Amino acid sequence: MTMTSSGGFRVRPATEADVAAVAAMVEEFEDHLNTLANHDEILERPKPAALTAEALRRDGFGADPWFSGLLAEQDGAPVGYMLYHFGYWADRAARTLVVADLFVRETARGQGAGTALMHEAARILRQRDGSLIVWTVWDRNPAAIAFYQRLGVRTESEELLMLWPSESWPAV
Repeated sequence: MTMTSSGGFRVRPATEADVAAVAAMVEEFEDHLNTLANHDEILERPKPAALTAEALRRDGFGADPWFSGLLAEQDGAPVGYMLYHFGYWADRAARTLVVADLFVRETARGQGAGTALMHEAARILRQRDGSLIVWTVWDRNPAAIAFYQRLGVRTESEELLMLWPSESWPAV
């Protein structure tokens, strides 16, 4: 499905042919986040970004994809992307769409590209009888937080994001 927003943005499913464009935007996103970080945080962030073209191709396309993607275009040029996957939120018994990554290029921000991506995610989830979209946002990204608040989201400060990386797993 393709949709066009009032800002003239076309949102469509990302394909393997879009991997290079998405990978370029991933690098722009990383650079943007680094402008928001303090010096120590920049040093802690892995470089180059782990989400490379190879990782996008391996994990998003093929026989067993782990995520799907949307691409926002304006005048045929990519201006934003969303990566997402489906899950289940047990506390609400809700079929869930998890936004793994969302980025809009600076030149397209504030014009409706992000809103178009989020609306398309909602449409996709509604078609699958889902009822909850979840994601994380870095607390040092006030522009992103303000954007999400304009959508009408609610934050959950009483729940903590827990990460258990494979290097910490017990040996089997």
